[in-house]
Amino acid sequence: MKKISGDGRPSERIEQIALHEWCKAKRLTSFAIPNGGSRHKIEAANMKREGVTSGVSDYCVILPHIVLFIEMKKRAKRLKTGQRSIAGINVSDNQYTFLTKVNRTNICKGVVAYGAAEAIKFIEDNLNRG
Repeated sequence: MKKISGDGRPSERIEQIALHEWCKAKRLTSFAIPNGGSRHKIEAANMKREGVTSGVSDYCVILPHIVLFIEMKKRAKRLKTGQRSIAGINVSDNQYTFLTKVNRTNICKGVVAYGAAEAIKFIEDNLNRG
């Protein structure tokens, strides 16, 4: 498992693991959404038929009053080729569409978090609003 990227920052995977450990310690109902990663073409095709959808956020937290979707990124805010910006945050077109739809509802909120600390702050802010 890749822990540190070539630029010295923790990988997105390490950040998401830290977020998940924090959620478990707080006894929050949460789970990862397996949209990314490399897999065999047959498995990818089967997952797509099962409903795996490009752009859906990486992590979900269910609170009593709201459902949170978190798109995890490494601790950098650089726009890459093929990305768009949502509220100053860099995401793919499919991630932009998903988060825009989520944030138009009254029952869900979505955010792009650069590292576990930003994701935890988003969750805590919403826990305190409940």
